[in-house]
Amino acid sequence: MRLTEYSPHYLAILLAFLQPIIILVYMGPMYSISTIWHTELQPLFIISNAITSFLFFCTSRWTIPSLLLLILTSFSVDMYPQFHTGVALLFFLSCYYPLLMINRLRFYSYIYLISGPIGYFYGLFWLEVWCIYILCLYHIHYIWHLKEIKKTNLN
Repeated sequence: MRLTEYSPHYLAILLAFLQPIIILVYMGPMYSISTIWHTELQPLFIISNAITSFLFFCTSRWTIPSLLLLILTSFSVDMYPQFHTGVALLFFLSCYYPLLMINRLRFYSYIYLISGPIGYFYGLFWLEVWCIYILCLYHIHYIWHLKEIKKTNLN
C-alpha cells in the first residue's frame, strides 16, 4: 500500500465513520455520542475526536470547528455536562460555514441542514450521526476534488 499525503485524513474519516457503527454494535443507540464517555468505548471517543481535530486544523476553513472539537473532547460530559453540550452544539453549528465555502461542494451544506428534522424526530444521537456522516462524505469528496485539481495542474 502506498502512503499518500491524504492517508491520515482517510484514517480520520474512516474512524469517524465507524464510531457510530461501533457504538450501535456494542452499546445500541444512546442519548448522544458523547455518552460513550461513560462506557468502555471512551478511548474511541477521545482518539476519534483528537485525530479529527488535528486534521481539521490542517484543513482550510476548519480551524474554529477544530478548536471546538478539541475543547469538547477535553471537557468530559461527566464533569462538565452543560459546558460539553454547549461546545458540542457550537461545534456542529460551526461546521456549517466551511461546508458553504466551496461552490462545487455547497450541496453538502443543504444536506447537513436535514440534521435538524432528524434530531427532532429521531433524537440527538441520530442527529449527530447524520452530521458526522455528511462531514465524512464532504471530506472524502474534498480530498478527491483536491487530487483532481493537482492532476489537472500537472498536465
